[in-house]
Amino acid sequence: FWRSPINFMAAVVLLVGSTVPTAAHNGAVAHAPALEGIVIDGDLSDWPEDPQWLPITHLEAGIPVNGEKDLQAWHAIGHGEDGTVLLIAVRVEDDVWVDDPNTVYYSQVDGVEIYVDATHDDQSSQFEYRGSHYTVEFSEEAAMQRGENTQTYEWRIPLADLPGAAEAGIARLSSEHPVGYDVVVVDVDQANQRDYSWVAWGRYPSKLFSTGYVGDVYPVGVDSDIGTVEASLHWADGTAVRRLQVKMGEAGGELTWSHQTDENGVLRRQLHAGSYQMAVGQDTMRFTIAPDSVS
Repeated sequence: FWRSPINFMAAVVLLVGSTVPTAAHNGAVAHAPALEGIVIDGDLSDWPEDPQWLPITHLEAGIPVNGEKDLQAWHAIGHGEDGTVLLIAVRVEDDVWVDDPNTVYYSQVDGVEIYVDATHDDQSSQFEYRGSHYTVEFSEEAAMQRGENTQTYEWRIPLADLPGAAEAGIARLSSEHPVGYDVVVVDVDQANQRDYSWVAWGRYPSKLFSTGYVGDVYPVGVDSDIGTVEASLHWADGTAVRRLQVKMGEAGGELTWSHQTDENGVLRRQLHAGSYQMAVGQDTMRFTIAPDSVS
């Protein structure tokens, strides 16, 4: 049965205060801190104790995930060597591990896909684990480790070696050259079946062929026109409204984005400056993210 949430609070917070050139892409934005001492071995113990773990939750192809036991995944990103390399970590919790040495087809084995577009207007490069199999694409390093119902992955990706980077003079991550970026986790629960879940950090499929379908990554501390809207939803008895789909979109337009509250009933979304609206049931709220202001 349906209970209407009575506590719907939203705050719009501007993360930083001035505008720099940005690309629209799919709206997902990450801020990468400078990191040192990261060894690419699949062991994440050399990462900071409190990295910004970004949830990977958008089902863009295949069948829905069957609850948290079936699949949960997060990623974190930083940069190293004066911004010339991206450092990426992915954590996956999965109750069934499917690996087949005879196939690397994406819908037949568990896997992780990383997409990077150094120039913001070229085709993304794809770096992919298919089960325990990995093929080096350029000069990147990659590693994974498996535990009980968990997998951890790491990448070190030099930006200058990506397609188009040398021609565009892009050697490092900067405010002038944010990088297109996205992460996908593929979950397969039974070998030799067609059922799979293709779950992404940012919205939209076809990330390899459409650079507008990936997110953006900036170095930490860079001013940009990115802000954050945070909404907290609770039932009449005070319990959190968990896993509720909230519709969002540009003000005056269609509600084309769908975002899910977490286990605490909180939805948090980074957006470029502009006017937006969100809807929960029959309730609609408009809000604005503007440079040099907090709403």
